[in-house]
Amino acid sequence: MNKLFVICLIFISYAGGNIWHQIEGSIVGLSLSGEEDLELEGQLKVLNKPPLLSSEGKDGDFIDCIDIYKQPAFDHPLLKNHTLQMRPSALPEGSKFKGDQDSRKPNDQFQRKFWNCPPGAVPFRRTRKEDLIRAKAALNFIRQTPINPTITPSSDIHYAVVSAKDPSQNFYGAKTSISVYNLSRIEAPQISQALLWIGTAVDGPYNSLEYGWTVNPTLYGDSQPRTYSYWTADGTKSTGCYNALCPGYVQVSQKRIMGEVNHPVTVFGKDVYAMQFSLFKDPKTSNWWLFENLGDKPNEPVGYWPKELFPAMADSAKVAQLGGKVYEPPNTPINPPMGSGAFISDDFTRTCYASNIEFVNSSFQFYLPKDVDMEVIQDKPNTYEADYLGDASKEHPQRGYTLLFGGPDIRD
Repeated sequence: MNKLFVICLIFISYAGGNIWHQIEGSIVGLSLSGEEDLELEGQLKVLNKPPLLSSEGKDGDFIDCIDIYKQPAFDHPLLKNHTLQMRPSALPEGSKFKGDQDSRKPNDQFQRKFWNCPPGAVPFRRTRKEDLIRAKAALNFIRQTPINPTITPSSDIHYAVVSAKDPSQNFYGAKTSISVYNLSRIEAPQISQALLWIGTAVDGPYNSLEYGWTVNPTLYGDSQPRTYSYWTADGTKSTGCYNALCPGYVQVSQKRIMGEVNHPVTVFGKDVYAMQFSLFKDPKTSNWWLFENLGDKPNEPVGYWPKELFPAMADSAKVAQLGGKVYEPPNTPINPPMGSGAFISDDFTRTCYASNIEFVNSSFQFYLPKDVDMEVIQDKPNTYEADYLGDASKEHPQRGYTLLFGGPDIRD
């Protein structure tokens, strides 16, 4: 089997008997032959490039500073001749974040000195063999697919989102502010996500890209709120991965790392912290960029996914969704929490929100979704709620177009 193909999938075809293996509190199915173990070692060699500098973060992650031109992305077979972009060719008009001040509070995560990486190097979480096994298990639990009310709901994946889908409209990007909470009550294999998802419709080649925060003990081995991204070009059939666990995603920031712990988080009922970010397509290169407010400097480039990864999004996306999603394992007595871990209310210090929602049009301008058909989708409303407020700026001047979502960990 082509090793690069295997690397791009991070999927291992497990053979032999099924063994349950304990990895730092997260239980995943493990059954590796000698050949499969060698395949994992090959993936690690591709993902863990020789570092220019290494350090251990306070959350226990090992951070490697990698030559920006030698990062794992360029091992993807479609990116052999790719030209690195340090910044997009232009920013959408109106790209400056406005209104929501919650993400601009003092943030030690971004005030440290760029992870101490030297010039010309970018930081990556060091990948271990366990991380690749966890990633496979996490994808088995919660498939990264668009939420569609016409599809029979899954008995173990639940969601509370707002979906922008209009056959007459194309989406060239989106931005939002999503508040971040500590959901330490989640245990493997439960998963909770708060995200912005952008992609194609389900009735064709399914390309998608998403970014947000998650509590995912299966993927990370802990119950801390962490950043995450995910991409696929075919609905996770044969392409895509979380974060930088396969070649594809190009890192340019020396501050934000995919998969790192979020600091600070919202103190329930008190101080609110939100991630402010945008995803948009470069009008010249067609690469899909991630920008984020990283504290001391708002609206900074984090990285991008090259156009070669998304043949069906070469021009635009057809659907954009925001909100929460959880994986509830079968036969578990207590649901995993979503959002703030509480039912929604009009108290923004106790309710998870996606606020200041805007989209990018064909003129490369951010616009308010006042004329966009925004559909609330909630498949288990007695547990996980979603309320799209529309323009909330009259009652909450900092919020703009806003979705409230979430739910507690309760017994069915």
